[in-house]
Amino acid sequence: MAELMQEVSPGLWIGDYGAASDHALLEKHNIASIVSAMRQEYAAASGVDLHRVSIDDTDKTNILEHFVPTADYIDGALQKGQNVLVHCQAGVSRSTTLVAAYLMRKHGLNVEQAVERIRAVRAQVEPSEAFMAQLEIFERCECEWDPVQWPEERRFLMSFAQTQIMEGASPSIVLAYYPSPATTPKDRADAAGLTMSSLPSEQISPPASPQPLRSTAESMPAVVSAPSTSEHPSPLPPAAPLPDLSAPPMRKRLTPRKDPVEDVKERKAEKAEIEKIGTKEQVVVSGRRIRCKMCRRELAAREHIVAHEPGKGQQAFAPNRRDMAAYREEMEKKRMDEAREAAAARAPAAAERPAAAPQDSPAASQPPTNPLAALRISQPPGGMRVSQPRGPPVLRPQPVARPPPRQTAPTPAESGGDSSAAQSGESATPAEDDASLFPAGTVSDPAAAPVPPSGSPAARMSPDSAAARRAPVHDPPLLPSHTCSSYFVEPLSWMSPVLETGVLAGKIVCPNKKCGAKLGNFDWAGNQCSCGAWVCPGFALNVSRVDEVTG
Repeated sequence: MAELMQEVSPGLWIGDYGAASDHALLEKHNIASIVSAMRQEYAAASGVDLHRVSIDDTDKTNILEHFVPTADYIDGALQKGQNVLVHCQAGVSRSTTLVAAYLMRKHGLNVEQAVERIRAVRAQVEPSEAFMAQLEIFERCECEWDPVQWPEERRFLMSFAQTQIMEGASPSIVLAYYPSPATTPKDRADAAGLTMSSLPSEQISPPASPQPLRSTAESMPAVVSAPSTSEHPSPLPPAAPLPDLSAPPMRKRLTPRKDPVEDVKERKAEKAEIEKIGTKEQVVVSGRRIRCKMCRRELAAREHIVAHEPGKGQQAFAPNRRDMAAYREEMEKKRMDEAREAAAARAPAAAERPAAAPQDSPAASQPPTNPLAALRISQPPGGMRVSQPRGPPVLRPQPVARPPPRQTAPTPAESGGDSSAAQSGESATPAEDDASLFPAGTVSDPAAAPVPPSGSPAARMSPDSAAARRAPVHDPPLLPSHTCSSYFVEPLSWMSPVLETGVLAGKIVCPNKKCGAKLGNFDWAGNQCSCGAWVCPGFALNVSRVDEVTG
C-alpha cells in the first residue's frame, strides 16, 4: 500500500489510479481532494472533491494550459487544511508534470529542481519530452499562462494548427490579434483639403423607367399594300410561322439534390476554425513595428516577429528543448547589466568632472576642430545581427589643429582629500591620443567607455544624458541579419479572410481595402529565407514591400 502514493510536500501526495480507487487508503491519509490527470472517468469516494484534467500522455497534448488552474486548485485545498492527491494512470508522467508545475509556481523552483524533488520520494517518475518542453516554456514565461502577453505560449498554440494541416485534418487556427491602427493620411477625407458633400434630392434626376415589352403582333412590321384597281384585290402572302419560344424540356437530374441544411454544415466543416487571441484593450503595441510601404497601415510589432538564426535550418512554432542553464545564465547577465546601468544613472552629482577651468580658457570655449571627436557608434546587442570581420587598422592622418594643453590633475591636498576628481578624467588627453576620434566598435560596458575630451559636446552633457547615451540599444532592428529578405511573422488577425478558406499557401495582401498591395506569401509547409533559414510555417512579409518604423 505504501508504494501506491508518496508525499511530496506536507499535504501533497502523488500516486497512480490504484491509490485514487482505494478508499481505505484515502481515508488513512485524510485525502479530501483529488486531481485526476487522465480521460477515464470514475466516481470519487464519498466526501472527496474531484478535479478532473482530461488529457492523454501524447506529444500532441496541451498540458500547459492546465498548469495554472491545477496549481491554484491544489493551493486552495492546502490552504483549507485538506490533503491533496494528484494521480494519473501510472503516476509517472502526467501527474508528475502537474505537481512540478505547482512547485514551480508556488515555491519558486525551476524545472530540474521540481522534478528532482518529486523523484526523491517516487523514483519511477519520468515526464515525457513534450511535457518537459512545456514545463520549460512555463518557467520562461514566469509561471504564467497568458498567451496574449507571452509570444512563446501563443506560438505553442499555433503549432497545433500546422500539425493538423499537414495531417489533412480541418485545422483550428490561432491568430494573434493586432489592433487596427488609426486612419492614415491617405484615408482621411481632409488629407488634401477636399471634402465631399451630398447633393439635394431635387438635383438628382430619377432613373429612366424601363420600356414595356410589346407583344409579338405589335412588334411585327405592318404590311402596307397599294390600292387595287380591280374589284378583287390580290390575296396577301401567307405569314411566316412564329418561332416556338416555349421553355426547353427539363433535363433529367442524375445526382440527387443536396439538402440545404447539410450543404451548409459541410461548408462550415471545410472552413478552418479561427480563434483570435487578445482584444483591442489587451494588446498594446510599442517599440519597432512594420507597416505597408504603400498605405502605411501597421502590420506587426516586435513581439509578432518570428526570430530565426541565419542559415540554421528549420525554425518552427513547435517548442524545442533549450539549454535552460545557458538561458538562466543569460537572464542573470541581463539583470546584472541592468543593475550596473541603474547604478551609473544614480551616480551623485559630486562625481561630476569639474569643467569650469577648461571652459574659462578661450581654447576650451571653441567648438572642437574635429566633428568626429564625440562620435559613438551605436549597434544592437550581440547576437541580434551578423558581425562582420574587421580588417587591419587603417592609419589615418592626425588632426591639423593644435590640441588643447594638457591639464595637470590636482593633488589630494588641493582637492580636499577627494580623489574622485583625479579619477574622473580631469586631465584632457591630446587629440592624437584620443581613441574616440576614430571609433572602432560598440562599447558594451558603460563603465569602460572612453572619456571624451574636455570642451567637446559629450563632455558638456549632463551625467544623466551622458549615461543615457552610453546605455546599450534596447530596441534593435527586427531583422536578425542584413541578408534576410523577409520578416517572418505569426498568423495575425488581419489574415483571417484568407486563412479561414483553408488554403495551404497563397499571397499576403495589405488588409487596407483601398490599398490591397501584395506584401508577401505564406505556406503552412514552410518558407526559406534568403539567409538560408527554413521557417515552418512561413508567413513572410517582403522587406521591399514594408517599412520598419520606431516609436
